[in-house]
Amino acid sequence: MDQKIENDLIHYEHSFSSDDTSETIVLIHCNAADMTVFDWVVPYLRQSFHVVRYDLRGFGQSARGTHPLSLDTFAKDLHSLLKEIGLEKAHIAGLQLGALIAIRFAHMYKDMVNSLVLMSIPCFPPELLEKITTHRMAIRPEGTEIPTDYILRQASTLPAGHPAIEQAAKSALACDVNVCKEITQLTMMSNPLDELANISQPTLIISGAEDVFFPYHYLHAVVRGFSHCQSIVMPNASSLIVLDDPKMLSSILISYFQLESYSTEQTDPFLTSMKEAIRSSVTSLQLPAARVNAILHIETAGEFTVFINDQPIPDGWNKRYAKSLLLFFVIHPSASREQICDTFWPDLPLATAKKNLRVYLLHLRTLLNQEHEEPLLDVGRERIYLKGTIRCDLLDLLRVTKEALLEPKTDTRLTLIEKIETSLQGIQSPVLYEEWYMTIWNDLQNHWVSLFSWSAKELAQLGHYELALRQLQTALTSIKDEYLIETALEIAYKSQSQLLIDQWTRTHDGFLSNESLN
Repeated sequence: MDQKIENDLIHYEHSFSSDDTSETIVLIHCNAADMTVFDWVVPYLRQSFHVVRYDLRGFGQSARGTHPLSLDTFAKDLHSLLKEIGLEKAHIAGLQLGALIAIRFAHMYKDMVNSLVLMSIPCFPPELLEKITTHRMAIRPEGTEIPTDYILRQASTLPAGHPAIEQAAKSALACDVNVCKEITQLTMMSNPLDELANISQPTLIISGAEDVFFPYHYLHAVVRGFSHCQSIVMPNASSLIVLDDPKMLSSILISYFQLESYSTEQTDPFLTSMKEAIRSSVTSLQLPAARVNAILHIETAGEFTVFINDQPIPDGWNKRYAKSLLLFFVIHPSASREQICDTFWPDLPLATAKKNLRVYLLHLRTLLNQEHEEPLLDVGRERIYLKGTIRCDLLDLLRVTKEALLEPKTDTRLTLIEKIETSLQGIQSPVLYEEWYMTIWNDLQNHWVSLFSWSAKELAQLGHYELALRQLQTALTSIKDEYLIETALEIAYKSQSQLLIDQWTRTHDGFLSNESLN
């Protein structure tokens, strides 16, 4: 069936079991696929449940629409669909991207969710995210087709030529390459753990033992500390577990959804206390400690400043790598000692670097934890965690830059670039010149060149020449880039203002003169 949702066409199927009193399961598919990826599990599920499955916007027979492709948009689509069908509550099961949508839906519409099943969730250790993102984007090159052979060979344990693989390949090849690339970026930018920790619905997490795209180890270690979550690993399955063993998967889903209670009443106080003690013990081995209520506020524009609960911490930041380590933890709130040593002192023997790190961490912890009962810096045996609510202008700049790069709507993108322009008015240079920080800063500058040149050309087409040139002038205070100057000169000529032409000609000639001297 097709259903109009907010002026966009959503294609769905509502299958009914023989028992009218059955509850409903909603299935949400993954990237580079459509709802037919569930063809192999629906026959089993229909024996016990009504089943709703649908094509996400931009996939299968559903329209792309004009809304940005975001988890919020996908969650709102599902909400509208369930309302139209007349479902007030359902069990939600999502695969990969679908799992992220399911989490967001449970966060936004908690009263409509009986329970969740999350399959092959994209979730990675923070220190590996950049490398994994680079790899994911590299296997989806510019072109007219999805690299299905490579993806399906890794994503399933089924042999080549299996009917399920052939069908999945056909669905993937029918997908819009640009939509799939956009979804890949969205998926890699998502951090499901915070939202997963803050929902209350009973949740089962299922991963494939052979999954190389979304390995389960980090995710399953973290969710051990979430009392509403259970997690299992399916043998002989990869990330497309709905294809690899649909019968086993369906049996797991049916057994979970049919439970009348999600916890067994325990009358023995000792057993209850031991269960909680063991959970706490396992959690403390390797998981981030619970967040604290303190607000850590860092400003990098102008003079470097740090506040904890609005109280300034003015001294000690230029000693023992305190400023550098703090900014590193702001960007990587959880990091291993090896990762820190490799970033800051790659040429030192690891034992020496770790010894130095202990001294530097003691100094930083003293700065951050003074006069506070709950420590902001949690120094574990293997990993270091920065807790509390972190507010930082650098994080804001990273976030809005990523949003602008991914935003497909012109008006919204222009607004985001205006926010970047406002931020750059207070940032003339990076706060650190260490290699790891300059790598981030240089990447940001490259993104800004792309965004500001695009914005200026869009504004010029609307006749807003002075606004376009003002933005470029702001960008050039932080980015000395010839392409931006050439864009400005081009726009100055289009404006037919001799004053602007003379101004930007001098700027262009001066830049070239300085470059030749260098």
